[in-house]
Amino acid sequence: MNWLARQSVPFLTSRIISSASLVVLVYVSEGRAELLASMLYLMAAATAIVATFTLYNRKKTV
Repeated sequence: MNWLARQSVPFLTSRIISSASLVVLVYVSEGRAELLASMLYLMAAATAIVATFTLYNRKKTV
């Protein structure tokens, strides 16, 4: 279970980053800068939460 948790979090983070880049392309092409900024803030917050959770779990298990 610990191995699965360590392997799935970088995969999840890469999926979040790829979906964020797709959202950036869509909103830039439509010219909605306010929505783009709010989505970027949400994606940065989600990535920070995932990274903090990963570091906490690794510190706790090791």
